[in-house]
Amino acid sequence: LEEQAEKVRQAKLAVPALNQTIENDTVRLQEIEERLRELENVQKRLQTAQAELDKLRGERELKERELRRLEEQEKRMQGLAREKSAVLANEEQATVELTRLNDQLQTMGSRQEAYIIAKAELDTLRGQQQPLRQEMNKLKERIEQLQEAELDSECPTCGQPLSKEHRHAVLTDLQQEGKNQGDQFRHNKERISELEDKTETLQVAFQQKDRLERDRQANQQRLAKAEARLDEIKQSELEWQKDGARKLADLRSQLADEAAIKKKKAFVLELRTELEPRQALGRKQKELQAKLSQSQARAEETARQIEEWEKQGQPVEVNMHDFADPELGKAIPYGVYDLG
Repeated sequence: LEEQAEKVRQAKLAVPALNQTIENDTVRLQEIEERLRELENVQKRLQTAQAELDKLRGERELKERELRRLEEQEKRMQGLAREKSAVLANEEQATVELTRLNDQLQTMGSRQEAYIIAKAELDTLRGQQQPLRQEMNKLKERIEQLQEAELDSECPTCGQPLSKEHRHAVLTDLQQEGKNQGDQFRHNKERISELEDKTETLQVAFQQKDRLERDRQANQQRLAKAEARLDEIKQSELEWQKDGARKLADLRSQLADEAAIKKKKAFVLELRTELEPRQALGRKQKELQAKLSQSQARAEETARQIEEWEKQGQPVEVNMHDFADPELGKAIPYGVYDLG
Protein backbone atom coordinates (compact mmCIF):
# COMPACT_ATOMS: atom_id res chain seq x y z
CA LEU A 1 0.00 0.00 0.00
CA GLU A 2 2.79 2.32 0.75
CA GLU A 3 4.27 1.55 -2.62
CA GLN A 4 0.90 2.20 -4.28
CA ALA A 5 0.56 5.39 -2.34
CA GLU A 6 4.00 6.42 -3.47
CA LYS A 7 3.05 5.73 -7.08
CA VAL A 8 -0.09 7.79 -6.64
CA ARG A 9 1.92 10.58 -5.12
CA GLN A 10 4.43 10.42 -7.93
CA ALA A 11 1.58 10.35 -10.43
CA LYS A 12 0.07 13.47 -8.89
CA LEU A 13 3.45 15.14 -9.09
CA ALA A 14 3.72 14.14 -12.80
CA VAL A 15 0.28 15.48 -13.68
CA PRO A 16 1.33 19.15 -14.11
CA ALA A 17 4.27 18.25 -16.36
CA LEU A 18 2.06 15.89 -18.35
CA ASN A 19 -0.62 18.55 -18.73
CA GLN A 20 2.01 21.05 -19.80
CA THR A 21 3.29 18.58 -22.40
CA ILE A 22 -0.26 18.06 -23.66
CA GLU A 23 -0.78 21.79 -23.86
CA ASN A 24 2.50 22.37 -25.67
CA ASP A 25 1.84 19.54 -28.11
CA THR A 26 -1.70 20.81 -28.69
CA VAL A 27 -0.40 24.30 -29.48
CA ARG A 28 2.29 22.86 -31.76
CA LEU A 29 -0.28 20.62 -33.46
CA GLN A 30 -2.57 23.59 -34.02
CA GLU A 31 0.32 25.53 -35.52
CA ILE A 32 1.12 22.63 -37.85
CA GLU A 33 -2.53 22.22 -38.82
CA GLU A 34 -2.77 25.94 -39.50
CA ARG A 35 0.34 25.77 -41.65
CA LEU A 36 -1.05 22.73 -43.46
CA ARG A 37 -4.28 24.63 -44.17
CA GLU A 38 -2.17 27.44 -45.59
CA LEU A 39 -0.28 24.94 -47.70
CA GLU A 40 -3.59 23.48 -48.84
CA ASN A 41 -4.42 26.92 -50.23
CA VAL A 42 -0.97 26.99 -51.82
CA GLN A 43 -1.74 23.58 -53.34
CA LYS A 44 -4.95 24.97 -54.83
CA ARG A 45 -3.06 27.93 -56.21
CA LEU A 46 -0.46 25.52 -57.61
CA GLN A 47 -3.16 23.47 -59.30
CA THR A 48 -4.61 26.61 -60.84
CA ALA A 49 -1.17 27.86 -61.91
CA GLN A 50 -0.25 24.41 -63.28
CA ALA A 51 -3.51 24.30 -65.25
CA GLU A 52 -2.74 27.75 -66.67
CA LEU A 53 0.81 26.63 -67.49
CA ASP A 54 -0.50 23.47 -69.16
CA LYS A 55 -2.90 25.62 -71.15
CA LEU A 56 -0.05 27.90 -72.24
CA ARG A 57 2.04 24.87 -73.16
CA GLY A 58 -0.88 23.36 -75.06
CA GLU A 59 -1.42 26.59 -76.95
CA ARG A 60 2.30 26.81 -77.68
CA GLU A 61 2.37 23.18 -78.86
CA LEU A 62 -0.52 23.91 -81.21
CA LYS A 63 1.30 26.99 -82.49
CA GLU A 64 4.52 25.00 -82.92
CA ARG A 65 2.61 22.32 -84.81
CA GLU A 66 1.06 24.97 -87.04
CA LEU A 67 4.51 26.56 -87.43
CA ARG A 68 5.96 23.24 -88.61
CA ARG A 69 3.10 22.85 -91.07
CA LEU A 70 3.61 26.36 -92.44
CA GLU A 71 7.38 25.87 -92.63
CA GLU A 72 6.80 22.71 -94.66
CA GLN A 73 4.50 24.73 -96.88
CA GLU A 74 7.19 27.41 -97.13
CA LYS A 75 9.66 24.76 -98.31
CA ARG A 76 7.13 23.62 -100.90
CA MET A 77 6.75 27.21 -102.06
CA GLN A 78 10.53 27.49 -102.37
CA GLY A 79 10.44 24.31 -104.44
CA LEU A 80 7.65 25.81 -106.53
CA ALA A 81 9.79 28.91 -107.10
CA ARG A 82 12.59 26.71 -108.45
CA GLU A 83 10.08 24.77 -110.53
CA LYS A 84 8.65 28.05 -111.82
CA SER A 85 12.07 29.01 -113.20
CA ALA A 86 12.35 25.65 -114.95
CA VAL A 87 8.81 25.87 -116.32
CA LEU A 88 9.45 29.41 -117.61
CA ALA A 89 12.57 28.17 -119.39
CA ASN A 90 10.57 25.27 -120.82
CA GLU A 91 7.83 27.66 -121.94
CA GLU A 92 10.39 29.88 -123.68
CA GLN A 93 12.00 26.91 -125.41
CA ALA A 94 8.61 25.62 -126.57
CA THR A 95 7.71 29.07 -127.91
CA VAL A 96 11.00 29.36 -129.82
CA GLU A 97 10.63 25.85 -131.22
CA LEU A 98 7.02 26.51 -132.27
CA THR A 99 8.11 29.68 -134.09
CA ARG A 100 10.78 27.74 -135.94
CA LEU A 101 8.40 24.92 -136.84
CA ASN A 102 5.70 27.33 -138.02
CA ASP A 103 8.23 29.10 -140.22
CA GLN A 104 9.35 25.80 -141.72
CA LEU A 105 5.79 24.66 -142.32
CA GLN A 106 4.92 27.99 -143.93
CA THR A 107 7.78 27.53 -146.39
CA MET A 108 6.51 24.04 -147.25
CA GLY A 109 3.98 25.50 -149.71
CA SER A 110 6.59 27.40 -151.69
CA ARG A 111 8.91 24.40 -151.57
CA GLN A 112 6.19 22.15 -152.90
CA GLU A 113 5.55 24.55 -155.77
CA ALA A 114 9.28 24.77 -156.49
CA TYR A 115 9.44 20.98 -156.46
CA ILE A 116 6.58 20.70 -158.97
CA ILE A 117 8.21 23.22 -161.31
CA ALA A 118 11.63 21.60 -161.01
CA LYS A 119 10.16 18.11 -161.50
CA ALA A 120 8.29 19.24 -164.60
CA GLU A 121 11.44 20.78 -166.07
CA LEU A 122 13.41 17.67 -165.17
CA ASP A 123 10.90 15.40 -166.88
CA THR A 124 10.92 17.66 -169.95
CA LEU A 125 14.71 17.65 -170.21
CA ARG A 126 14.88 13.91 -169.69
CA GLY A 127 12.33 13.52 -172.47
CA GLN A 128 14.44 15.71 -174.77
CA GLN A 129 17.69 13.85 -174.23
CA GLN A 130 16.84 10.63 -176.02
CA PRO A 131 15.51 12.26 -179.21
CA LEU A 132 18.45 14.67 -179.10
CA ARG A 133 20.89 11.76 -178.84
CA GLN A 134 19.19 10.07 -181.75
CA GLU A 135 19.44 13.25 -183.81
CA MET A 136 23.12 13.55 -182.90
CA ASN A 137 23.75 9.96 -183.95
CA LYS A 138 21.98 10.53 -187.28
CA LEU A 139 23.95 13.71 -187.80
CA LYS A 140 27.15 11.84 -187.06
CA GLU A 141 26.25 9.22 -189.66
CA ARG A 142 25.54 11.92 -192.31
CA ILE A 143 28.86 13.59 -191.55
CA GLU A 144 30.70 10.26 -191.87
CA GLN A 145 28.85 9.48 -195.13
CA LEU A 146 29.65 12.91 -196.51
CA GLN A 147 33.30 12.56 -195.56
CA GLU A 148 33.55 9.13 -197.16
CA ALA A 149 31.71 10.10 -200.37
CA GLU A 150 33.88 10.69 -203.47
CA LEU A 151 33.95 13.95 -205.29
CA ASP A 152 31.66 14.35 -208.30
CA SER A 153 29.47 11.64 -206.88
CA GLU A 154 25.94 12.18 -205.60
CA CYS A 155 25.78 14.04 -202.27
CA PRO A 156 24.41 11.60 -199.62
CA THR A 157 22.60 14.43 -197.85
CA CYS A 158 20.89 16.29 -200.66
CA GLY A 159 21.46 14.24 -203.87
CA GLN A 160 23.31 17.03 -205.69
CA PRO A 161 26.67 16.48 -207.42
CA LEU A 162 29.29 16.47 -204.70
CA SER A 163 31.99 19.02 -205.25
CA LYS A 164 34.77 19.95 -202.95
CA GLU A 165 33.18 23.26 -202.15
CA HIS A 166 29.74 21.72 -201.65
CA ARG A 167 31.09 19.03 -199.35
CA HIS A 168 33.00 21.62 -197.36
CA ALA A 169 29.92 23.83 -196.99
CA VAL A 170 27.65 20.94 -196.04
CA LEU A 171 30.21 19.53 -193.57
CA THR A 172 30.55 22.95 -192.03
CA ASP A 173 26.80 23.21 -191.60
CA LEU A 174 26.49 19.66 -190.26
CA GLN A 175 29.37 20.06 -187.85
CA GLN A 176 27.94 23.34 -186.59
CA GLU A 177 24.58 21.69 -186.16
CA GLY A 178 26.26 18.77 -184.36
CA LYS A 179 28.13 21.17 -182.14
CA ASN A 180 24.90 22.94 -181.28
CA GLN A 181 23.17 19.65 -180.54
CA GLY A 182 26.13 18.50 -178.41
CA ASP A 183 26.14 21.75 -176.49
CA GLN A 184 22.41 21.41 -175.94
CA PHE A 185 22.81 17.79 -174.83
CA ARG A 186 25.58 18.65 -172.36
CA HIS A 187 23.66 21.67 -171.10
CA ASN A 188 20.59 19.50 -170.61
CA LYS A 189 22.68 16.89 -168.80
CA GLU A 190 24.11 19.49 -166.42
CA ARG A 191 20.68 20.98 -165.88
CA ILE A 192 19.21 17.51 -165.27
CA SER A 193 21.87 16.86 -162.61
CA GLU A 194 21.09 20.18 -160.95
CA LEU A 195 17.35 19.50 -161.04
CA GLU A 196 17.81 15.99 -159.70
CA ASP A 197 19.72 17.39 -156.71
CA LYS A 198 17.17 20.13 -156.28
CA THR A 199 14.12 17.88 -156.50
CA GLU A 200 15.73 15.34 -154.23
CA THR A 201 16.46 18.04 -151.66
CA LEU A 202 12.97 19.49 -152.00
CA GLN A 203 11.40 16.05 -151.78
CA VAL A 204 13.33 15.21 -148.64
CA ALA A 205 12.33 18.53 -147.09
CA PHE A 206 8.74 18.07 -148.20
CA GLN A 207 8.67 14.54 -146.79
CA GLN A 208 9.59 16.04 -143.41
CA LYS A 209 6.26 17.85 -143.26
CA ASP A 210 4.57 15.07 -141.28
CA ARG A 211 7.40 15.05 -138.79
CA LEU A 212 7.25 18.83 -138.51
CA GLU A 213 3.50 18.66 -137.94
CA ARG A 214 4.01 16.10 -135.17
CA ASP A 215 6.76 18.21 -133.63
CA ARG A 216 4.56 21.30 -133.78
CA GLN A 217 1.69 19.46 -132.08
CA ALA A 218 4.03 18.11 -129.41
CA ASN A 219 5.40 21.59 -128.73
CA GLN A 220 1.90 23.07 -128.65
CA GLN A 221 1.00 20.53 -125.95
CA ARG A 222 4.30 21.24 -124.21
CA LEU A 223 3.54 24.97 -124.23
CA ALA A 224 -0.03 24.43 -123.01
CA LYS A 225 1.16 22.28 -120.11
CA ALA A 226 3.80 24.84 -119.19
CA GLU A 227 1.26 27.66 -119.23
CA ALA A 228 -1.22 25.63 -117.15
CA ARG A 229 1.48 24.76 -114.62
CA LEU A 230 2.57 28.39 -114.42
CA ASP A 231 -1.03 29.38 -113.69
CA GLU A 232 -1.17 26.80 -110.87
CA ILE A 233 2.11 28.01 -109.41
CA LYS A 234 1.05 31.65 -109.60
CA GLN A 235 -2.24 30.82 -107.86
CA SER A 236 -0.38 28.97 -105.10
CA GLU A 237 1.99 31.92 -104.70
CA LEU A 238 -0.93 34.36 -104.43
CA GLU A 239 -2.65 32.23 -101.78
CA TRP A 240 0.61 31.82 -99.85
CA GLN A 241 1.40 35.53 -99.89
CA LYS A 242 -2.16 36.39 -98.94
CA ASP A 243 -2.48 34.03 -95.96
CA GLY A 244 0.32 31.54 -95.29
CA ALA A 245 3.31 33.89 -95.29
CA ARG A 246 1.57 36.33 -92.94
CA LYS A 247 0.56 33.54 -90.53
CA LEU A 248 4.09 32.16 -90.56
CA ALA A 249 5.57 35.55 -89.68
CA ASP A 250 3.01 36.04 -86.88
CA LEU A 251 3.68 32.58 -85.41
CA ARG A 252 7.45 33.08 -85.46
CA SER A 253 7.00 36.39 -83.66
CA GLN A 254 4.65 34.88 -81.07
CA LEU A 255 6.83 31.84 -80.38
CA ALA A 256 9.92 34.01 -80.06
CA ASP A 257 8.25 35.76 -77.08
CA GLU A 258 8.45 33.27 -74.17
CA ALA A 259 7.98 35.84 -71.38
CA ALA A 260 4.48 34.68 -70.35
CA ILE A 261 5.32 30.98 -70.17
CA LYS A 262 8.63 31.65 -68.39
CA LYS A 263 6.84 33.79 -65.82
CA LYS A 264 4.24 31.09 -65.24
CA LYS A 265 6.93 28.39 -64.94
CA ALA A 266 8.76 30.48 -62.34
CA PHE A 267 5.51 30.96 -60.38
CA VAL A 268 4.77 27.21 -60.44
CA LEU A 269 8.32 26.47 -59.29
CA GLU A 270 7.95 29.00 -56.49
CA LEU A 271 4.72 27.34 -55.31
CA ARG A 272 6.30 23.87 -55.53
CA THR A 273 9.20 25.10 -53.42
CA GLU A 274 6.75 26.53 -50.89
CA LEU A 275 5.00 23.14 -50.75
CA GLU A 276 8.18 21.15 -50.10
CA PRO A 277 7.74 21.12 -46.25
CA ARG A 278 4.19 19.77 -46.61
CA GLN A 279 5.06 16.07 -46.37
CA ALA A 280 7.39 16.62 -43.41
CA LEU A 281 4.67 18.66 -41.66
CA GLY A 282 2.18 15.88 -42.39
CA ARG A 283 4.46 13.33 -40.76
CA LYS A 284 5.05 15.66 -37.84
CA GLN A 285 1.29 16.13 -37.50
CA LYS A 286 0.76 12.38 -37.29
CA GLU A 287 3.58 12.03 -34.78
CA LEU A 288 2.15 14.79 -32.59
CA GLN A 289 -1.35 13.37 -32.89
CA ALA A 290 -0.07 9.96 -31.79
CA LYS A 291 2.01 11.48 -28.99
CA LEU A 292 -0.90 13.66 -27.87
CA SER A 293 -3.22 10.67 -27.87
CA GLN A 294 -0.76 8.74 -25.74
CA SER A 295 -0.28 11.66 -23.35
CA GLN A 296 -4.02 12.18 -23.05
CA ALA A 297 -4.55 8.47 -22.46
CA ARG A 298 -1.80 8.50 -19.86
CA ALA A 299 -3.32 11.54 -18.18
CA GLU A 300 -6.74 9.93 -18.15
CA GLU A 301 -5.32 6.70 -16.73
CA THR A 302 -3.42 8.60 -14.06
CA ALA A 303 -6.51 10.55 -13.09
CA ARG A 304 -8.54 7.37 -13.00
CA GLN A 305 -5.99 5.61 -10.79
CA ILE A 306 -5.80 8.57 -8.43
CA GLU A 307 -9.59 8.83 -8.25
CA GLU A 308 -9.97 5.09 -7.67
CA TRP A 309 -7.40 5.05 -4.86
CA GLU A 310 -8.93 8.04 -3.17
CA LYS A 311 -12.39 6.40 -3.25
CA GLN A 312 -11.18 3.12 -1.74
CA GLY A 313 -9.49 4.72 1.25
CA GLN A 314 -7.08 2.72 3.49
CA PRO A 315 -7.33 -1.10 3.01
CA VAL A 316 -6.96 -3.81 5.80
CA GLU A 317 -3.33 -4.46 6.57
CA VAL A 318 -2.12 -8.08 6.40
CA ASN A 319 1.19 -9.85 6.61
CA MET A 320 3.27 -9.88 3.60
CA HIS A 321 2.29 -12.59 1.14
CA ASP A 322 -0.73 -13.55 3.25
CA PHE A 323 -4.31 -12.43 3.65
CA ALA A 324 -7.27 -13.44 5.85
CA ASP A 325 -10.25 -15.25 4.39
CA PRO A 326 -13.29 -16.01 6.64
CA GLU A 327 -14.01 -19.31 4.89
CA LEU A 328 -10.65 -20.63 3.57
CA GLY A 329 -8.28 -19.38 6.16
CA LYS A 330 -4.86 -18.20 5.22
CA ALA A 331 -3.57 -18.38 1.67
CA ILE A 332 -0.47 -20.23 0.65
CA PRO A 333 2.26 -17.78 -0.32
CA TYR A 334 3.00 -17.23 -4.09
CA GLY A 335 0.18 -19.43 -5.46
CA VAL A 336 -0.69 -23.05 -6.27
CA TYR A 337 2.83 -24.12 -7.14
CA ASP A 338 3.70 -24.33 -3.39
CA LEU A 339 1.00 -26.97 -2.62
CA GLY A 340 3.32 -29.91 -3.03
